[in-house]
Amino acid sequence: MKTKKTVPASMFLPHAKPSTLAFQAAAAPKASESVEIEVQQALAADTIDDVLGDLF
Repeated sequence: MKTKKTVPASMFLPHAKPSTLAFQAAAAPKASESVEIEVQQALAADTIDDVLGDLF
């Protein structure tokens, strides 16, 4: 009869489940939407500066 070996979650915490850990690592940054908005606002401000610079 074969016994099934399971891979431990961590070498330091072999019996830990992801739900019992104090924190979880983020898979991807969640600030991408706010960064995109900031870039759009910066581009709009540059456009306004260019237009006002041409007028004055």
